[in-house]
Amino acid sequence: MIEIINPIYDSAFKWLMDDDRAARALLSALLKRRVVELSMMSNEHLLNDRKHQDLLVFRRDFAATIVADDGSQEVVCIELQKVWQQSELMRFRRYLSSQYADESHVADDGKTPLRIISIYLLGHTIDSQAPAVIYVDPTAKDYDGNPLEISDDRGFIRSLTHNMIIVQIPNLPQKPRNAAEGLLAVFDQRTMKQSDRHVIQFAGNAADYEGMDYVVARLREALGDDTMRDTMRNEDDYESDLADYEEKLIKAERDKALLRGENAMLEDKNAALAKQLGAAVRLLANAGMSTDEIAAQLGIDSQIAAQLREEN
Repeated sequence: MIEIINPIYDSAFKWLMDDDRAARALLSALLKRRVVELSMMSNEHLLNDRKHQDLLVFRRDFAATIVADDGSQEVVCIELQKVWQQSELMRFRRYLSSQYADESHVADDGKTPLRIISIYLLGHTIDSQAPAVIYVDPTAKDYDGNPLEISDDRGFIRSLTHNMIIVQIPNLPQKPRNAAEGLLAVFDQRTMKQSDRHVIQFAGNAADYEGMDYVVARLREALGDDTMRDTMRNEDDYESDLADYEEKLIKAERDKALLRGENAMLEDKNAALAKQLGAAVRLLANAGMSTDEIAAQLGIDSQIAAQLREEN
């Protein structure tokens, strides 16, 4: 058993992906294509949070040169994001839109947009029955749903759609069945050390999959980094604060719903009373009483009595 830093943390994951060989190994396993060259296209973004202003949320773009089965090479834009909480999913949409709008993400000709491949590492599940790694590949179809072979020489379809890889970390199998699951085993939170959640107790064989040894060695190296441990503790604090905030938000929404219900009941009660008061005004008016007499009889303002008399 090998102890390694827990890469579910943003700081630890950044440490892993900062190593070129480890990053290429992980991305190659996920893409099922060999990544021969990798360059960063943008940096991570800091949380807009004064208390945790030094805490990184991992979000990174790569320009990756991948090799197809026939030996041909293609440069693609890989959008990589990792998230713990379901409440953060909206940022995926915002970030993806910025990717499409970024005119710097083009091929060597300076005008052809790079194909986008989005990789989402989720600390939660979107479907507990689905496999750990889900591949979404948009395909062109005719009206009857039959797949079409489109040459797309100008890259129209390729530039306006994107492939997607979703990793559901909680659904990782205990025994990996392929290279992707094998390298992702370092994220398996079931192997987290009980006395220290910053540590994963990796029981696999680092030689089982290509590049696995680089990934394990990189994460093992980080165990003694005190600065990283401090940052991970900050992440724990942020996680706790976020959970408290969400609990308060849920309570506030529940209170608002109860208040709306009470207001609706009060409005119905007021409407019923107004109807009864109107009927009484009409009855007294038919009996020949003046507006002032009706107001005195019912204990209401003369103007209200006059308005009710006019309405009824």
